[in-house]
Amino acid sequence: MVYVSKFKIAWLMLLVCVSLMLVLPSFVSSKFIPKWIPHKKIVLGLDLQGGVHLVLEAQTKDLFKDQSNQYASRLKKAFLKAKVGYKNLHFDENTISFELQSLEKMKDMEKIADSVLGKDMERSVKDKKISFSYSNSLRKNLQQQALNRSVEVIRKRIDETGTVEPLIQIQGDRSIVLQIPGSQDPEQVKNRLNKTGKLNFYWVTEEKSSNTWECKDREGRGYRLDKEIVLTGEDVASAKADYHVSEDGQNRPCVSLMLTSQGSNQFSELTRQTGKILAIVLDRTVLSAPKIQSHIPNGQAVITGSQSLEECQELASMIRSGSLPVALTVLEEKVVGPGMGSDSIQKGIFATIVAIGAVALLMWFFYGWFGTFAVIAVAFNLLFLMAILISMNATLTLPGIAGMSITVGMAVDANVLVNERIKEELFLGRKLLPAIDSGYRRAMNSVVDSNLTTLIAVALLFGFGSGPVRGFAVTMAIGIVTSMFTAVSMTRTMVSFWLQKFPSRSILI
Repeated sequence: MVYVSKFKIAWLMLLVCVSLMLVLPSFVSSKFIPKWIPHKKIVLGLDLQGGVHLVLEAQTKDLFKDQSNQYASRLKKAFLKAKVGYKNLHFDENTISFELQSLEKMKDMEKIADSVLGKDMERSVKDKKISFSYSNSLRKNLQQQALNRSVEVIRKRIDETGTVEPLIQIQGDRSIVLQIPGSQDPEQVKNRLNKTGKLNFYWVTEEKSSNTWECKDREGRGYRLDKEIVLTGEDVASAKADYHVSEDGQNRPCVSLMLTSQGSNQFSELTRQTGKILAIVLDRTVLSAPKIQSHIPNGQAVITGSQSLEECQELASMIRSGSLPVALTVLEEKVVGPGMGSDSIQKGIFATIVAIGAVALLMWFFYGWFGTFAVIAVAFNLLFLMAILISMNATLTLPGIAGMSITVGMAVDANVLVNERIKEELFLGRKLLPAIDSGYRRAMNSVVDSNLTTLIAVALLFGFGSGPVRGFAVTMAIGIVTSMFTAVSMTRTMVSFWLQKFPSRSILI
């Protein structure tokens, strides 16, 4: 008598039901699916549903100029605190230079320079004149950090538009590849990315000197600003669209800012200077320039001057996502039509169906009912594979479909090993039940070894590959794991259940 655990059958049925609930929304209209079932669909890649493909180039000249500005500002504060006299401090995208008033402060200057600039900047000393320039290694490090930061900011901005699973990766030393499945409007994407989003706070001054620069607001009014940045967007913890009571008593749309703890302390010190005008500048445009009326210790600031709440929401979104450390220009732009993706899906589905059909015929021809159980296991394998991909929010690409088709062939590999082992046991004169038990047990080592070696190759593809190659590797890896489960555990349960219900029927070849 063959015994099959009811708990095991119930567990398998539950697994199948959960998988069906996950997969159904991708193939059935949502109006036919109950609300209590998660309406999660599989995400299609650019090559399957079309979309926008952009190659962006980072303009690093301003990166080093901004970095020099920050270094110069820190040096000024450190020199003032340590009472190190200097004059003629100058900076550009290549160097930072100044002149010491006394050589007696040289050691103090060196300690400050090591602390503020680090030891990667190349130093030149000629009498009292000190010059620092960027080394090649420092330039590469700053450039790589800027690219990494740009990828993070781009991802946040694209995610806030509702786009699912964009592909964003660094290419070479200065380029970023951006692929947005489902989008057909590259201009909207470029407008979103063309704004660097650099938010800085400057003092407004009446003096005209080398330490000031001109800037205009959105209405064309000009402001003369001190070059030193007194607060940056990095000091902003959160931003949201809100309403603010203006001087005329009207509720006007605005952007409400909450500063970080460090930013709050700095802003508190700034607002002690009542009567001065503090300009809030985004991408070299003055958003607002309020006069400080009173001390603000709570780290809250307001950006006014927007015409609509939608404009404030857009600005708040940009501030939340952070500023791009470098400007990005479009090197390559193309739109992949949904027709190409639809054709790829149809051909991929056709190839998968043909693969299942061919495997089914061969398995039934060689192994009879054993082969039929193997084909049923292949169907469940595809179901589990799709369910796992959907639960992971994985993006399905054309290489992923290829991986699924290959998985169909690999899914029966374990069954072939088991069935051949059972045939050998029957040929040696064993009865059916002992032959089945021995076949599954003795074939296990071969099944594990063959799949383990494939998993190692797939892991290498994932580790050293990128983009579609990784998608292929992920699909293959999941398919291998699910195929081992369905081919060994599931088919054995089905065979045992069949023999329990129909002991007199033959399932032999």
